[in-house]
Amino acid sequence: MAVILMSRTKRFHIASSLVLFAILFTFSNTFAQVPKLFHNGNINIKSSKLFIIGEHHRVQEFYDVQYCIIEHIILHNPNIKNFQLLIENSLCLNYYLDKLILENDSVSLKKILMHHSHRIQDTLFPMNQARYDFYMKFYRLSKLLKGRTFRFNCYDNTLILRSLVFTVLDILKKYSATGTIFLSQISFMDSLLQKEKLDRDYLAFHQQVGACFIENEELLKNILTQNDYYYLFEMMKRLPSINRNPSNIFEPVTQERENMMFKHINNSYNDSTFFFCIIGTWHIRKPYHTSELLPKLKKDGVSKAVSVIEMMEKYRISQFKNKIILCNLVPLIKKFNDSSTDKVFNIPGYYPPALQKHRNYLNSLLTGNITLIDMRKTNIKHAHKITDYLIVVKETNSLH
Repeated sequence: MAVILMSRTKRFHIASSLVLFAILFTFSNTFAQVPKLFHNGNINIKSSKLFIIGEHHRVQEFYDVQYCIIEHIILHNPNIKNFQLLIENSLCLNYYLDKLILENDSVSLKKILMHHSHRIQDTLFPMNQARYDFYMKFYRLSKLLKGRTFRFNCYDNTLILRSLVFTVLDILKKYSATGTIFLSQISFMDSLLQKEKLDRDYLAFHQQVGACFIENEELLKNILTQNDYYYLFEMMKRLPSINRNPSNIFEPVTQERENMMFKHINNSYNDSTFFFCIIGTWHIRKPYHTSELLPKLKKDGVSKAVSVIEMMEKYRISQFKNKIILCNLVPLIKKFNDSSTDKVFNIPGYYPPALQKHRNYLNSLLTGNITLIDMRKTNIKHAHKITDYLIVVKETNSLH
């Protein structure tokens, strides 16, 4: 019997090929979950720079749809060399997403997601597990982009104390010379959080930590690496005590928050980069220009705050003006994990407000569980002024 010996190098190449095949097979299966949506150039990005996906948070299927949209655009536009995914989340998460892409560190990402809640988790909750899986898909995709780059960019402010404290401590503990009052103050706050005595007292935390950071800023700047100091500084300057932000941080839409998000996204602009943006539907009102739409918006009680998307589309200083495609994700039926009762979602609040009166017509256009609707091809007058595309998912599952 002949014994065939295989060299380590050859075994490595075979193993690598199998891993690559497995990744591509996974991508194919994921893409198959959104049948024919993006075939034949259904979404044209030729003159665009920013593809915005407006979503309702905590919907399981939206992660698959979002990934498939972005993956398709990346893989079918080989002439674009750089991509960024803008995410409505904090710089705390961004710090660990950078570690994932640049240092292949998925362990730290899982740890921050365990602290990305108002109480520490031993295992990832369904919502954060879905996020982790979502980010890991892009990590694997980034490894296939030969000569092209993919980066995450979180543009929201920091709202969750536990993730902020965890990230700051994680940065400071790497440096033996940071036995400062600032480190002691953060450690003290961490001990209070562990005892759940300061869990939602944002203002008290911001005031104390913000003041302490300012006192130790020069020392920290001299000790930390440029990257660590950048993240620490950017996280600190978003605190109300430092940026003098008077807004109510429990409100989903405030003008201060919209202004801050606009500034961060706009400052991210780069001529050589194509941007994707995932954002909650609270923030994606387009600047309507027809009188027949405006009364409906006011009647539906839409916030008076100028949305970040309105700023991106019409502000003179916007780098993305006239370069935006907007796509709304709409769930119709939500199946709750702890109940067998379905809640019908084709009610006011899930289609963009100005389209509520057309939802029966829009429902008649649905061809399967997931339907892409090009608003320029509908019978609704001025529909493209509301959104460029609707993607309607008939049956969705909630994440808690």
